[in-house]
Amino acid sequence: MTKEKYCIIKQPAGFGDILFCQKIAKVIQESTEYKSIIWPVASVYSYLNEYMGDDNLYFPDENEDFPFKEVYQSNNIHILKSDEFIFIPLQTADYILSPCKCHNNPRAHGHIKYNFCDIDYNDWKDYLAFRRFDDRENALVEHLGLDLNEPYNLINKSCGTPPHCEYRENIKPDNDYKNVYMEPIDGFSLFDWIKVFEHAQEIHTMETGVYYILDKLNIENVYIYSKYTSDWNPENHLPDDFSYMRDHCNPNWKLIN
Repeated sequence: MTKEKYCIIKQPAGFGDILFCQKIAKVIQESTEYKSIIWPVASVYSYLNEYMGDDNLYFPDENEDFPFKEVYQSNNIHILKSDEFIFIPLQTADYILSPCKCHNNPRAHGHIKYNFCDIDYNDWKDYLAFRRFDDRENALVEHLGLDLNEPYNLINKSCGTPPHCEYRENIKPDNDYKNVYMEPIDGFSLFDWIKVFEHAQEIHTMETGVYYILDKLNIENVYIYSKYTSDWNPENHLPDDFSYMRDHCNPNWKLIN
């Protein structure tokens, strides 16, 4: 009987990094002998297993027990490989390779992770899959008191992993539509906002993990606001050319400093 072999990925947050890097896990699964993927996540993202997990892709809370947890908790920043497992510390890839060979911009953190694994990122969307729960999406619409037939802006002012979010307060759409603001709501995940995304007249969001969902859904009416030129990040208050986004997200989106 063939012994199960594991791939353990260390990237517990942020949400966007986890979504963007799904191709890394699935290419390893398809092309190597390490077929069981274990991707521990921060407690705030423990719902990911319900939306994205399957028999061979498991997203445990990183505080729970899982195979080779001692390797995951080690301080090793390099890829480790044995007969039983391969350990890929994506979280620290930036320390090994910065900038990466495909971008000179050190803000291209996701690209650096792909370069770390010597995998091409271009068709990342083909490898991102998630489930939708209509009852939860409808319940959120009801909770927000939304009429989906009434034009509205969806505005997300935050980025970062809760509860350590940062906010950009100068996101103000130039129209007269009703403004609906994204905030964490108990009992609902980021995926449960999808129906709200789909019916928004315009979406104005910080450059954060939400945009990977929007891109996967082929939503066009999106304005992305740089997290590097925001009021809360004065040390990086420099013009942002978005070079680390332009080659892997919707070209019709408006990118705003």
